[in-house]
Amino acid sequence: MKRTTVYLEETTDLELAQLAKQQGCSKAELIRSALDEYVKRADRETRPVPDWVGMGNSGGARIAERDEELLQEGFAEEHEHLKDVPA
Repeated sequence: MKRTTVYLEETTDLELAQLAKQQGCSKAELIRSALDEYVKRADRETRPVPDWVGMGNSGGARIAERDEELLQEGFAEEHEHLKDVPA
């Protein structure tokens, strides 16, 4: 851990002390926890969406209703060349 100094408004410091007492922890623990959560949330909100998101066309919102049919069609197309091979 790295030590740092944070300046707080007096009212915030008093409320923080009261909250720490209620929760049975130190003000430093509350501050660390709040900052950790803030940084995680900010990271999720600012992380760019990968380029590949939205590239595909599923064929419609009801694709799950036809999943087996579409799988068979895809398999048949991919293995079309095997029809002409003697057994």
